[in-house]
Amino acid sequence: MIKNYPKIIIIVLFFFYTISGLAQLPNFTLNVTVTPETCAGNGTLSFTTSGTQPGATIVYSVYKLPNTTVPIATLSAALLSGQTSGNYRIVATQTLGSQSSSQQKDVTITSQISTLNFTVTGSDAICGNNGSISTVPVSGNPVSYEIFSGPVIRPLQPTGVFNNLVAGNYLVRVFDACGDALVRSFSIMAPNLSPDGFAILEPQFSMQFLPQCDRIIADFRIDVEPGYYMVYPLTCTFTAFPPGGGAPVITTSVINGTSGYHLSGGITPPYGQGPYSSTIPYFEGTYTYNMVITDACGTAYVRNNNIVNQPFRANAAVMVGLCGGKMITINATNLMMPVQVEFLTAPAGFIPTDFNPLHPNFSVPGATGIVKYGTPEHTVPEGLYNIKVTDACGRVATSQIVVENGSEVRMGASYPDCTGTLFTASVDGTPIASIVFNSGPSGMPYPYPFDASAYISNGTVAMEGILVSGSYNVTLVDICGNSYVRTLNVGNYAPQTPGIKYLGGCDGTFGSVQIGSGTVFLTSAILLSGPQSYAHSYPHDVTYNIANGTFSMNSLPAGIYQLQTIDRCNTQLVLTLFIGSYSGYTETTVTDHCSSFDLFLEHTNNNSLENYGFWLQKKNELTNEWTDPSTGMPYPENTIPTAINSTVLINTMTNFNVGGEGLYRIITVSKLYDNGITTSLLPCYHILKEFRVGGKPIINDALNFACTSGASDVLLDATGNGTLIFRITTKDGEPFPMDNGDNPLFSNLATGVYNFQIEDSCGNITNLLHDVSVPYVLSIIPTLCEGQNSTLSVTDFPYLEYQWYRDTAPNTILSTTATLQFTPLNTVTAAGIYHVAIRYPANLNSCLNQVLTYEISADALPNAGADNETQICGTLSTVNLISSLSGNYTAGGSWEQLTPGGTLSGNVWNPETTPFGSYDFKYHVDGFCGSSDEAIIRITLSPPTPTPVIIAPDSVCSGGSLPLTIQDMTAIGMGFSWTGPNGFTSTLPNPVLQPVTPEMSGTYNLVVTTGNCPSEMVSVTIVVQPNPAFHFESETVSFCNGQSGIITIVAENFDPALAHFSWYYEGVLTDGLDSAIIEVFETGTYEVIVSYNGCSSRQTITASPNTAVFEIGMQAKCNNDYYSLSVFPINNSYDPNTASYLWSGPNNFYSTAASIDITGMEAGMYTVEVTMENGCTVTQQLYVKKSLCKIPKGLSPNDDNQNDNFDLSGMDILKLKIFNRYGREVFEQDNYEDQWHGQSFNGKLLPSATYYYYIRFKNGEARTGWVYLNRPN
Repeated sequence: MIKNYPKIIIIVLFFFYTISGLAQLPNFTLNVTVTPETCAGNGTLSFTTSGTQPGATIVYSVYKLPNTTVPIATLSAALLSGQTSGNYRIVATQTLGSQSSSQQKDVTITSQISTLNFTVTGSDAICGNNGSISTVPVSGNPVSYEIFSGPVIRPLQPTGVFNNLVAGNYLVRVFDACGDALVRSFSIMAPNLSPDGFAILEPQFSMQFLPQCDRIIADFRIDVEPGYYMVYPLTCTFTAFPPGGGAPVITTSVINGTSGYHLSGGITPPYGQGPYSSTIPYFEGTYTYNMVITDACGTAYVRNNNIVNQPFRANAAVMVGLCGGKMITINATNLMMPVQVEFLTAPAGFIPTDFNPLHPNFSVPGATGIVKYGTPEHTVPEGLYNIKVTDACGRVATSQIVVENGSEVRMGASYPDCTGTLFTASVDGTPIASIVFNSGPSGMPYPYPFDASAYISNGTVAMEGILVSGSYNVTLVDICGNSYVRTLNVGNYAPQTPGIKYLGGCDGTFGSVQIGSGTVFLTSAILLSGPQSYAHSYPHDVTYNIANGTFSMNSLPAGIYQLQTIDRCNTQLVLTLFIGSYSGYTETTVTDHCSSFDLFLEHTNNNSLENYGFWLQKKNELTNEWTDPSTGMPYPENTIPTAINSTVLINTMTNFNVGGEGLYRIITVSKLYDNGITTSLLPCYHILKEFRVGGKPIINDALNFACTSGASDVLLDATGNGTLIFRITTKDGEPFPMDNGDNPLFSNLATGVYNFQIEDSCGNITNLLHDVSVPYVLSIIPTLCEGQNSTLSVTDFPYLEYQWYRDTAPNTILSTTATLQFTPLNTVTAAGIYHVAIRYPANLNSCLNQVLTYEISADALPNAGADNETQICGTLSTVNLISSLSGNYTAGGSWEQLTPGGTLSGNVWNPETTPFGSYDFKYHVDGFCGSSDEAIIRITLSPPTPTPVIIAPDSVCSGGSLPLTIQDMTAIGMGFSWTGPNGFTSTLPNPVLQPVTPEMSGTYNLVVTTGNCPSEMVSVTIVVQPNPAFHFESETVSFCNGQSGIITIVAENFDPALAHFSWYYEGVLTDGLDSAIIEVFETGTYEVIVSYNGCSSRQTITASPNTAVFEIGMQAKCNNDYYSLSVFPINNSYDPNTASYLWSGPNNFYSTAASIDITGMEAGMYTVEVTMENGCTVTQQLYVKKSLCKIPKGLSPNDDNQNDNFDLSGMDILKLKIFNRYGREVFEQDNYEDQWHGQSFNGKLLPSATYYYYIRFKNGEARTGWVYLNRPN
């Protein structure tokens, strides 16, 4: 509840009236169509109604929220234009006679204004009038472009490119579709092309070969003074004058390059740009030529009387070969290949082709000179050589040279540092074979003579750390046997002083230092003394800041230090350090050209190293970030700026055409030595300057002041740079030009929608579309409280004058500002009538000028009741706000909606289409003496809590977990209430029950509460399934090697036909097995997981080997005329009566008898499998050649493949004997099969006759009988 009890009253009017009857027209429908604000003040509201009473009049009252007491417009027309973006309330009232009804709508005019912004680029006017300016849109809707100030004026055009401009400063103005205009300044520069800064240097002739016989290549440079401009391409004209007269020869060439300013001269002679090469005429002898260089702007630069004397010359020289021998090289200048070489004279024994097989004609120059004679191993004879060279142009040159054999010895020693000397030696052209130090100083670590040949590598000597100071006698011998005796003098080592470098610190009070050099390797550093502000006591060992022999340290307070150093040569020094902080001097000049500027920067500092650079940044005042002025890319603080996030500035120069309006800063980054790190430097960031450049003018508001004539005076509240110009351009969409000069008050304007326009001193233009209909009411706003500082005030405008006075003392001015103060307020002395006279001094007859009155008094206190809050779940059609008042409140007050939404009519609020949320209403009651009281009533429309959706399994397994999950419903502030079997409750959104038992089966219920709004109860039924129970038919399983075993599961509480079985052997899943009974072939551990109704159990069983092994024997024999196969136990390893048998053989033979008769069956492999009661099996095979046991009665060996042999194969015969009828043995055979075909021991054929046989079988049995041998005639 808001209590406001100032004892004030302006005028109290008592109206006594009687309402004889209040009639209400039926409801109707109000629709409002909104047009967004795309230009300043061009938003519109259009109204339509339906269902109104025939004959009724419609009046629309439009409020701009949050003000719901004073409408901005009351109209009967269906359109209100000239509105800015914001929230509006439209109340439509239909009236017919004494009856009325109203409807209201809250709508929003959105702002779709795209603020105009652009950047400007351009190119210099290099050749007088070839400069250009281009605009680059950044935002907004540009439609036309002009140059309205500058050396060249260009009228409005549809594109933003301006060509053919001369140098100077231009103001470019861009208009958008709203008529707003933004101005940018741009300076086109004219480079300095004065011939005084341009000179052609003396040409040089460095090319060895001529391009052709009458042409030569001239190299020349152009000397351009710093600050002058070179314009490419350059056209070079050469006019050569032949020696002795004749017509001049003219040649031309073109030099391409990149136009630009020349910032500095050359570094080494000849100074200047280039070299550039051009081909000019060539004559033998001395001649001259003139040179004219014309740049792309047509400016000509001349150099006359250039002398050329470039004769064809030959030059012979010697090169050292092996063992002191020499080679001859021949070079030449200003020649054309090929060449011809002739030796006019030469020593005896010199045959040119022996030393160069290409002699005498050479078309390609060699690697050393154009021609070489000899090799390092094959050198030319000593003596005098006269040589003649003729080139392709027929020109002749001669050269003379004397060849003398011999080599030069090069030898020296130095001290790189105190660790020892470095000695080197070599012989020109010939590798060294040995080196001996014959004598020398006594400090040598080796006795004399000292053979140092071990230090020879690739024919040269390199020896480090051995020699000491003194004089040495040295003998060197090369691989050719040449001996050289030389004296070597080695000087003393001189200790070195390390170099000291300083860099200032980051904060202006500290500095850094780096100490060391290539010849000094520090090993110790101790600060002996220094400033008292140093963080440690002295002496302070700072050796830890030495890296690779160099000392580096920062964060040293500025001052003088004594530092003791020791290097690896044990040289101890005390160095005086002068540590200074970073000290810089910055001079800047900002030349404002209307929304762009030129920036001159000159920064110097005391650092020994240049800064990383200088950059310009612009502040984004919405995000409070520093950014690149062109792209808006944010700059990460405390990083080295880049061209991506900052604009690079050139120090000591003017940076032209920079940026637009806004806040800018200049930043530089200096360098700082790191602690103990010499490979990198630390950055220090320095803000050199911050400055602001002005922007576009702004119309803050347009205020209508009603005149008695029905017209209005309109005051524009505007801000901008310089003197502002005020205009009107249109009225109700039609041209209506009115130039008001610098006067912001427009007088005597009729009702309508006007486009007001302001222009600043730079030419920037801002427009505002404004409806001149609803007057702006100035009123005194009291802020009064007994005993406290209080005020009476009106809106403050800079164009207006204010005078406060009391009614009783009109000549005593209490205040000349928009506020009258009471410090503090005492109603006893302050009570009375006060006036404020408001006038516009430039127009004393304006309708704006007025006097407002306010009376301070006291009276009874009102009561609006206590603040209250009501929550409504879901949506109601109407809400009576009076029902939300509390306490002993004063009735008859007024209601004001503070939070937009729904429609308020009196005390009834209709929230049918209102979004859920909290809506505040103010109940206001006034007292008789101007006191008031207010209560804030908050109606919270809460969405009904949606019905939750439970996600839970239909069933879970005993011993597992039961997750109860709500689908997509975990908002903050929600409450959850779960109930279920066995007294289960939970307030968690997603409880998990574990472990579960079958007793926990049943229905689970859930209610979700948001605030005080509960959801419907939802339920889910869940069954807790028992896990499958089972056991193995046998606790163990075993089987013989090579056999298999059976594992059988016995179900206890499930149907095996409906279950699934997953078998694992030694932890690995066996694919394809899903049965309660499996056959296994491997011993080891088997695990089975039985799944039933979504639940599972597991058990393991071990398969072990059966160690009860047995052996079988296999026998084939004839019993009388029958051929049988049988098996028998070996060593009684099994009981044949309890075993089972399985025979197999050719033609699918099959039998289960212990012994089988196969008489007459097909020959082949017969197999028997013997199985014991424990399941173990043994298999054996026997090949049967013949299964007949009858002994043949005769044979007839006639090669007809019938009875050719006495065939007893397959009978397991140990021995066969054949006797003739006289009892004489004629044939004998061990292990007989069918070898006898009627022959004797010696292979002779026996005659036809009856013979007797004796057969002894392998089983010990014997048989005898006769056989008839029938030999054909």
